[in-house]
Amino acid sequence: MDRSVAEAIRQQSEDLRDELKELEQWEDAMQAREVARTQRKVPLSANAAAAEPPIRGTVPSLKGAIQQQLARAAGAGGDTAAGAVADPIQQAKDKGNALFQSGYLSEAVAAYTMGIDLDPASATTHVLYANRAMCYLKLGQWTAAEKDATTCVHMNTGYVKAYYRRAVARKQLGKLHEARADLEAVLALAPRDVSAQQEMESVTRALQAKRAAASQGSATAGTSAKKRIIIEEVDSEDDEAAGEAPVTSVSKLSAEEEGLRQACIEEDLRRLAAARESSEVQARQEAQRKAAAQAQRQRRHERVEIIEEEEEKSSMEEKKTASSPATATPAVKQTPSSVTSSPPASSSPSPTFPTTRARPRPSIAKESLTAPKSFSEFERRFREVGQQPELRDYYVRQLNPATMANLIGSNMTPEMLLGILQAVKTFHSTVALQYARGLCQVRRVEDLTLFLNAQEKAVVQDVLDLLRSAPDIPAKDIEHIERKLKPL
Repeated sequence: MDRSVAEAIRQQSEDLRDELKELEQWEDAMQAREVARTQRKVPLSANAAAAEPPIRGTVPSLKGAIQQQLARAAGAGGDTAAGAVADPIQQAKDKGNALFQSGYLSEAVAAYTMGIDLDPASATTHVLYANRAMCYLKLGQWTAAEKDATTCVHMNTGYVKAYYRRAVARKQLGKLHEARADLEAVLALAPRDVSAQQEMESVTRALQAKRAAASQGSATAGTSAKKRIIIEEVDSEDDEAAGEAPVTSVSKLSAEEEGLRQACIEEDLRRLAAARESSEVQARQEAQRKAAAQAQRQRRHERVEIIEEEEEKSSMEEKKTASSPATATPAVKQTPSSVTSSPPASSSPSPTFPTTRARPRPSIAKESLTAPKSFSEFERRFREVGQQPELRDYYVRQLNPATMANLIGSNMTPEMLLGILQAVKTFHSTVALQYARGLCQVRRVEDLTLFLNAQEKAVVQDVLDLLRSAPDIPAKDIEHIERKLKPL
């Protein structure tokens, strides 16, 4: 599970790096847009000013000119109100929508482009960019679709459709990390979007497959590197040919050394995890052994040990008597002396018999398990009772569901999450609901559930089935818990 957490942290760092890169691209685009805007504000020439002098109400944009032309035409025809209300950008949008619904995708792209050219900085132009991106998606032009969707996002950062369409385009272009970031934005703005949830699941599976293929490729590169690195000394008169060969080997060694370095890092991580696990197991066994010995010393009495030693010695002497009949009489005579001399010898307890005859008792009693006051106390106690389901369930019951998020904070581990879920599924449905709500408030729970295996996901499903079996639990509460514990 430590390796899974490391992979999650690595993926979050990559997503942050991609977001910073997109922010830099957005800043460059805004600067270019500002330069273009200043260039469009160049004053008219003297001839143009003399040909058409400015009058009050003149609009410098193409949209305003078309609106004035339509207003004059409508006024000449007697319908001044309708002409003044008509918006050429809205007309271009309606025309593009009609062509898109009819299946004329190229014509719809042309209509949306005409509306964008009328006024690129209009308050509704971002919708035209988003609609044109949809046409490009239908046509399979992924790069153009990504570009239009990005422009729409820059113009309106809260437009959900632009994020979704850019995610689809980036998925087709192989930009899986960027597509996942866009889908996270969609689910943040519209959590109930089913299409975005399905795309998120698909992109996550593709990322996992890509990471698995990369790790397998690095391992293959490592083995191939061990086979290919061969140092040979060849005597040749052609110095130029001998000088060209090392250059090729160096270019190959760079990629091979990178694969070897990655494989060594993964091997070190595995060894560290194994050493940590073995040390924890040894410490746990040593603590249990000491606790059992302490309990045995408190329970046993000197008189019990004396009787056991007498019985043991008498049984050994009987065996010797049965094996050698000639020495039976001396053995019988020596028996009383051994019996009478045994009590002084056993005045100090023998370490052999109590150790072999001791029965291990539970090292922790339920009465000693109380509500933790800090996370360090909770972590220590939970590690002690983690392997004992009865004590673990009892200890989880001592937690207050309302303050669970403040107690754990961002220190939740996969082992803690699994142990708490295993305890919750044994509770009554109403009690399990309170603990499930408190668990959903803990930070990093949703990230940890992304890396659960099939057996651990079955525990989550058992908790959800327990909540669904109660008729008095609202369905919306169960849906909220399911989104937190089963994000995919």
